[in-house]
Amino acid sequence: MSVEELLKKAESGDSEAMYKLGTFYFDEYCGEIGDVNEIMSSMGKIGDVKKFDLATMWFKKSSVLGNYKAQTMLISMVNGHIKRNMYDRALSLYNFINKLNFFKKETLVNEEDKVWYLRMLLGLAEIHMLLEEARDLDLCEDYLNRALQYEKEINDTNKSASNYIIDAINDCIDKDNYDGMFFFSNIGASHGIGGAQYNLGCIYKFGLGNTDINPQKAFYWFEQAIKNCPANDIKMLGNAKLNLGVCYYEGFGTSVNKEKAQQLYKESAELGNENAKDNLINNSKKSSDNSKNSGCCYVATCIYGSYDCPEVWTLRRFRDNTLKHLWFGKIFIKLYYTLSPKAVKLFGNKKWFNKLFTFILNKLVYKLQNNGVDNNPYSDI
Repeated sequence: MSVEELLKKAESGDSEAMYKLGTFYFDEYCGEIGDVNEIMSSMGKIGDVKKFDLATMWFKKSSVLGNYKAQTMLISMVNGHIKRNMYDRALSLYNFINKLNFFKKETLVNEEDKVWYLRMLLGLAEIHMLLEEARDLDLCEDYLNRALQYEKEINDTNKSASNYIIDAINDCIDKDNYDGMFFFSNIGASHGIGGAQYNLGCIYKFGLGNTDINPQKAFYWFEQAIKNCPANDIKMLGNAKLNLGVCYYEGFGTSVNKEKAQQLYKESAELGNENAKDNLINNSKKSSDNSKNSGCCYVATCIYGSYDCPEVWTLRRFRDNTLKHLWFGKIFIKLYYTLSPKAVKLFGNKKWFNKLFTFILNKLVYKLQNNGVDNNPYSDI
């Protein structure tokens, strides 16, 4: 259909023709930019702004008549404006969307509209997360919950909402945003997303961000992650089994059960988890003389209650494999072993000391393990 025919239909009130006209002008605008990575982030700042404004106009007209594809395009435009720091445009378009109050799934009939509606919910969640003037975490959470529920209702094989949650969690991890990690993990975990449940278990295990260590919750979410992780997500499933094994081995959130721990290590090892393989080999050979070693991790041992536990193994490995090879690392080690025995002797039984260094060490251990530093049994170099 030609642009002239579309224009004639649009002017007679055809919402689909309006949407297609909007798409035509948007595609023309995007074609001038060329780089697909710039398209959604430029949003009317570069290229032929007139074409962009025409696209926006026709998407608006189509949206008023209830076209979900046009509505979702407007929401995508708001997010594009936000990412380009064009907050005036973003807020203006958001206010237009908000006044329409068109988010009613009961009017949906065909499958294509249902998919667009799901995308719309995710876009709205992102707006309420990113746009300062519209920032509302309760609304963001509500839209994400609705999107995840709707994903199940329409049996979305692409798992659009679930993948959005996992991507958001990974983005928060990359930025050391542990409170954001908790926000998305908590939502995803309640909908049975195995990856979110595993990350929530890690948050409770290490006390990340503003979340306190909670052994029982860590244990529970590692268990749930094993039940719900997709079979093809071998890395996540292996990590969940390893961490649940550690819980059983240490009695963290459950009773000590070394037989069960070994079984979980075995299952994790079969999935290719190297830490689990090492645990299987070394658990039976655990050396008793490490605690007498002159390189004792005094503060870490005080905080974790043992020189031989996964957290201290990680720290010792980092000390020997990294810090000892750096000039400032050598200075730090020397100062640490000079000052830490006195600090532990004076303050080791003080609540503030334990709380402060639990927070610091948990964040460090989590980051080191996330970067590949092993937590399996270790003999000092």
